[in-house]
Amino acid sequence: MSLLLPGIVTTARGGLLALGVGAALVLAASWISGYRRRTVSIWHDLVDIVGILGLAVVCPEPRAIVLVVFGSLWFRSLYGTGGQAVARGLLYAVSLGALLIAWRSFHLDPSKPEFSSFLGIVPIMFFTVLIARKHTQSLSVREQGVNRDRALAATGSLLLDAVGKAEILKVGWEALTEFCVATPGLRVIQVGRDGSNLTVDGAAGDFMFLRETFPAEILAVDGGNARICDPVPLNRAVGTPLMWKCLNLSADEEDGWLLVGAPKSIPDEAILSIRTLVTQIVLALRNSQAYRELAAQARMDALTGLDNRASFTRQLSGIIDESVRPDSLHLMFIDLDDFKDINDGLGHRVGDDLLIEVASRLRDGIRSEDLCARLGGDEFAVLLRETTGLHAVAFAKRLVVELAAPYVLDGHHVGIGASIGITTFTTGTGLKELVHQADIAMYAAKAHGKNQVEVFHSALLHIDRRQESVALI
Repeated sequence: MSLLLPGIVTTARGGLLALGVGAALVLAASWISGYRRRTVSIWHDLVDIVGILGLAVVCPEPRAIVLVVFGSLWFRSLYGTGGQAVARGLLYAVSLGALLIAWRSFHLDPSKPEFSSFLGIVPIMFFTVLIARKHTQSLSVREQGVNRDRALAATGSLLLDAVGKAEILKVGWEALTEFCVATPGLRVIQVGRDGSNLTVDGAAGDFMFLRETFPAEILAVDGGNARICDPVPLNRAVGTPLMWKCLNLSADEEDGWLLVGAPKSIPDEAILSIRTLVTQIVLALRNSQAYRELAAQARMDALTGLDNRASFTRQLSGIIDESVRPDSLHLMFIDLDDFKDINDGLGHRVGDDLLIEVASRLRDGIRSEDLCARLGGDEFAVLLRETTGLHAVAFAKRLVVELAAPYVLDGHHVGIGASIGITTFTTGTGLKELVHQADIAMYAAKAHGKNQVEVFHSALLHIDRRQESVALI
């Protein structure tokens, strides 16, 4: 259009000059509006034709206006649907005939332009529309792929920091939502089997409405693979006709499926992106499970399932560092009496079973806010929180009775006693000192005849012990 304006300005006069400049401004405003909105309505097309006709009337050479026609046609065909592009081509073809009439009405040279030459332009116009649409589709597919790849890359980074299952699944659904935004018309539903129905566990995309359950008959399941055999009930459930494809979430058919839908067809690239995302999520969930198992192993005694020595020490240290109320924290060391005789006489398997049963009785005896651990061998520890010294002693005596109750292990009736030492946390007492006091009290209980409870007091520091205590740290 900028090539026409110099000729119009130098040749046109008066009203024609104003018409030419006005038509050029109208065209420029319409094109800018369409570019910024990334869409073109029928009103834009009509405004364009009016502007082109205005330029044609004042243009000294009518053939030059063809450049504007083709430029506008190419630019407008980048937006909208294929049907709109074809309709636009027809509209512009009709406008060429009107252009011929308009030019001859305002110019005295009847030899210009020849109608036959303009008829030859019409097929080229539709060819231009076809090329523009193909180019637009190619750019659109590329842009969608770039956006999905960007979402995948961002998801991979987020999954590296995600630990919990809920956090991982949240990251996955956010990525699926971005896929649906990047791929117009894409919709994703996660379903799982619930008896004779499929229940909706999650969805991404623009749904008019979405039912909570689907008939199970829409899926044909063969082992771990599934396919959609009847899309009609599914389309009713989402309120719009779509093409559907079923993706397995894992090899286990009970884990559920992803139902992917889109109008007309589902881009293969979108399916590939979703499969890649599912793989990332599955790997992240497995890593999370492995992490939780390793973390549990790091803090748990493998035989009894209680906290181990390191975990108990870490938690005890943290509790002491808190501003706990003095005399409200009581530490117990528990040592089974003559456990070695049972272990040697009946075998290590019975000995292990006995430790498991002792741990179970300890676990059942404490409150949720208390701690219980196996320190190693036949030694256990209990930490009572927010209680009194009298309650701690009563609890320890009750434990002595409960642990002494007979056990039936591998056909053997087994009896065992327990010596318990108790110490109370006081202001200024450190971790090592607190542990040392509980240890001394426990050995004092053994020295007083076993199956006893001994409360630490300073005089115990001067009593010779028959063996060196095994410190907790």
